[in-house]
Amino acid sequence: MAWLEDDSAEGYYILTIAGKEKIFASTNSSYLFFCMSNLKSIENIELLDTSKVTNMEGMFLQCISLEELDLNKLDTGKVTNMYRIFGNCEKLKKLNLSSFDTSSVTSMTAMFDFCYNLTISIDITNKNMQSFANMFGDAATKSPAQITVNYTSETSSLVDSMIATKSSNSNVVKGVQID
Repeated sequence: MAWLEDDSAEGYYILTIAGKEKIFASTNSSYLFFCMSNLKSIENIELLDTSKVTNMEGMFLQCISLEELDLNKLDTGKVTNMYRIFGNCEKLKKLNLSSFDTSSVTSMTAMFDFCYNLTISIDITNKNMQSFANMFGDAATKSPAQITVNYTSETSSLVDSMIATKSSNSNVVKGVQID
């Protein structure tokens, strides 16, 4: 079950997910929240069981009013496609990806494009990444936004290549080795 609540006179709303047990997401969860342009936040997203999801393409694409998202409890271990998962999330400032498992992901193309205000840290652990073009296009361009990309010994040069996709005014930096 889920419902929307008005959050303000400005037309923003909050999506609340509810249930006694986990709600299983489809293996193809692409565009699940796509174009919810007035969505300000998602409550109880941890009730969404993503343990069988392989495709998260565009999952939050064009959620331009979304300001904060905690995906710490989502299981992304089987996800291979994160193409534009957060694309055009213009107001997104805080994104918790601390337990995001990227070990199976092969596509991160345009993952954070147009996330102007984003401050996050992400770990890149799959040395077999196939596509990441424009991963950081116009991302973290408004102060104090910053994207920190951590790496393993096997993904260090890959992360260098990923960071090279950033726009000239993007604040994307190489973080620390995590293995």
